[in-house]
Amino acid sequence: MSPNQGKIDALGGNDHGFMNRHRKLFPDKREVINEEDYNPPSKRGTYLLGRLNTVLNNRPVPASFGAALLLSDMEMLEKMVIGAEKSTFLLEFCIHGCMALPLLWKQCRSEQRATTAQLAHPPADAEAHGTLRQEQWYNHQTSERDRGKCVVRSVAPMQIVEIYPRSLSQPKLSRQAKAYPPFWDMLKYFWTPKRIAEWRQQIFSYRRSPMQALDNLSNLMCLSANLKQMWALGIFALKPLAYSEDRTQLEVQFFWQPRPGHRSISTSHS
Repeated sequence: MSPNQGKIDALGGNDHGFMNRHRKLFPDKREVINEEDYNPPSKRGTYLLGRLNTVLNNRPVPASFGAALLLSDMEMLEKMVIGAEKSTFLLEFCIHGCMALPLLWKQCRSEQRATTAQLAHPPADAEAHGTLRQEQWYNHQTSERDRGKCVVRSVAPMQIVEIYPRSLSQPKLSRQAKAYPPFWDMLKYFWTPKRIAEWRQQIFSYRRSPMQALDNLSNLMCLSANLKQMWALGIFALKPLAYSEDRTQLEVQFFWQPRPGHRSISTSHS
């Protein structure tokens, strides 16, 4: 998987088109590969995964669990391996819980905020009339900021989507929610408390309601209908790199994330 890099005006599209912002389809061989993007396994990580594979008796694991292992903090991976060598109870729990991570992250069609047609007439007093009005206000502000165009393809019409899905901060008692551990509870088995706290600080910023995710312009963007659907399914990701000096442009990397299907993968790197 190769990241593509480009600039987006004010989180919105510029006038140079999709291909111009994404020319670099494959990295130059002379370039230094960014380990954060490609996640090459370290010697220590490979060794620990090999020990875990022995505990599993070479049994394949779900792709979501394998991905969490490869991206986990070394400290937490080591704890999991040591614990699994004593008892497989926690290991089996994590394998089960990770199966729900992609399902919990996906955004449902019912969570769609607004389309170009629905934003034709902004409510003048939107901020003063409760949650629905406030949401409409943010929708119009987001559309204005992104110039009414998809931030990736710079085309209209567009739809407004959430970067962090509200379903994770306002969970419903779906079948997934009843059968699996909460999303944030699962993260603590793979990443250190410090790293998780940094993530939470960026997402949960309401002092009066610390469990409520941020719901304003910083968590919203405009996408075309087809990209909105792919975003909701996690088929691609955008990595923010740097703002311009006047903060009207944000440079991002574009990542295709092909779906692994329903097959399992092995934790072994051999």
